[in-house]
Amino acid sequence: MSDDVWDDNVSLSTLLAHEAHGKPAKRTWPPDLPARIQALTTLLRTLEQPASTRELTTLFKGAKLDDLELTLRCAAAADGVVMLRSDAGTVLWATRE
Repeated sequence: MSDDVWDDNVSLSTLLAHEAHGKPAKRTWPPDLPARIQALTTLLRTLEQPASTRELTTLFKGAKLDDLELTLRCAAAADGVVMLRSDAGTVLWATRE
């Protein structure tokens, strides 16, 4: 595994062990909701298995359990819509088909 554990598909236990041995596996918890959703989906894609909210919270520096849970629920609910842009750059919203 590379020094940057986020570059590989790894198990959650590997990430937690990496952190326990003093090697930074934590990412900074982003300040805004869109960035948080992106950070979570990026992390979940690297894991070989699903993870609990509590486990995910331990992998983000500054993340609080309730906030991370809400972010996950927003990400799950948001799958029903997509953001588009008109030719003029106006943000448009539509349902996902």
